[in-house]
Amino acid sequence: MKVSQQADNKLKAMMALPENAGKVARVTVSGFSCCGPKFALLIEGGKLPNDEEARQDGYSIVYEKRIAGFLDDATIEYKETWSGEPAFIVEVSQSGGCCG
Repeated sequence: MKVSQQADNKLKAMMALPENAGKVARVTVSGFSCCGPKFALLIEGGKLPNDEEARQDGYSIVYEKRIAGFLDDATIEYKETWSGEPAFIVEVSQSGGCCG
């Protein structure tokens, strides 16, 4: 899993906030399509027993072991929504189905 420079900078800043002490960045399945699972990144609790962990400088990204294979070539990007809210996008290279 890769993290873009912009996403890395934003995650470091967010994880350094006092309200995020002890929390992790979690990649989770947010839905499914004919192309496979869709993923989201959330800031929440800590690592769970069935989690894999990708340590970064200043924070950790965790995800369930059962989805690890989908995230091998994933990239986490950062964008701001039209209202200025942070949005992390987990881009996964998928083949087959409607995704070609």
